[in-house]
Amino acid sequence: MTARPTFRIAFRVLAVGLVVGALGSACRAQELTREAVAQWVADLGSDSRAVRARAEAALVEHGTDALDLLPNESTLDPAVRETLERIVRTVEDAETQKALIPRQVRLRSKQIGEILDALERQTGNSIPRPDKPLPELSQLPPDEPLTFWQAIDWIESHSELRYGGHQLQTAKQRSPASSQGPFRFLLLDHTVRETAAGQKLLSAKLRVECEPRLRPLFLVAGVDTWKARIGDQALEAFTPGASRELPAGRNGETDIGYDFIVPEQATGKLTLTGELSLTLSARTTSVTFSDLKARLPLVRRRVQASLSLLSIKPTEEETVIRLALAFPESRGLFESYRSSLLTPDLALEMPAGTRIAASETAQIQEDPDGNILETRFPARGATPTRLHALIPTAISTQRVRFEFRDLQQDGQSSNLK
Repeated sequence: MTARPTFRIAFRVLAVGLVVGALGSACRAQELTREAVAQWVADLGSDSRAVRARAEAALVEHGTDALDLLPNESTLDPAVRETLERIVRTVEDAETQKALIPRQVRLRSKQIGEILDALERQTGNSIPRPDKPLPELSQLPPDEPLTFWQAIDWIESHSELRYGGHQLQTAKQRSPASSQGPFRFLLLDHTVRETAAGQKLLSAKLRVECEPRLRPLFLVAGVDTWKARIGDQALEAFTPGASRELPAGRNGETDIGYDFIVPEQATGKLTLTGELSLTLSARTTSVTFSDLKARLPLVRRRVQASLSLLSIKPTEEETVIRLALAFPESRGLFESYRSSLLTPDLALEMPAGTRIAASETAQIQEDPDGNILETRFPARGATPTRLHALIPTAISTQRVRFEFRDLQQDGQSSNLK
């Protein structure tokens, strides 16, 4: 379910959009460079309203591409910094809403390889190729545009390929699926077992997936928001009021389930509906510290995310870097395990341009406003020149619904008796 922007956000986007409409053609004519972005930022402090409006329109027009080229915040005038924060927030609000619209694709081939190429090119969702030779679909896909999950369902229903963990694998069994926007639910289990006391329980287990371009962080679900029914009989929750909060897996999948009491005389098909709350990152932001010899700390801010380079300690064996990561506008993200879900991907760039991935990243201090991270890189005999970080940003929480109806009780998709 795609959350609607608040009236304030919508009004702000509209207002800036009017300015962009008037000045956009001039902005697009200027090539996007770090120097151009720095000039627009400087113009935000101009005494001329027209100059300020033109600079704001340029930054909004170039959107997230311009955000990755912003100058160090600590060098800016407080008034300019405040204006810039508002612009960045406007850009990322719009990007978040746009990212939560399901991507569509037109498929013109029965060849799986060509279909995967089309999915990546038209939806921005990359799916690795399986190691084994790819089969051919039994028939051509429909002519009309399909959402990403409709395309995946088509592949699964016309082949023995199954999507999971951001890749396609061969498997005969296919789980019932329910999709909503950029999200998909798989019903992994809906079987009945009998307890030692003779009570029958329905075990309902779901898997939540996002389009690969999104990064799920954690989900919260309560059994009271789920409804199970066999025929015309509603099932009671085995543990009323139960609630669970789970971190999302690195492969983009999260499993969650509850038990329901099955009455003795319950007959008919199974219906399972409900909702849960999913917190995810709609965008990954690139942050680069270009001068590692500059006076520290260095700070880079992207609305919800603030990354500070605190120290660099090179030795013969390794380079140890300390950073502070904060999400001041996202309350609750640093409670318990949640902070580890937001750890950025880090790489050091050497003089020759090669990049070295971090060998270890550890959280050494937790704080309500952010965490201190210590990252270790293997030494490569030269002094690194840049530090690159990929940070999950545009973080939002969505209420998403699932619906499974008319499930068969034939022992294959269900063991209900």
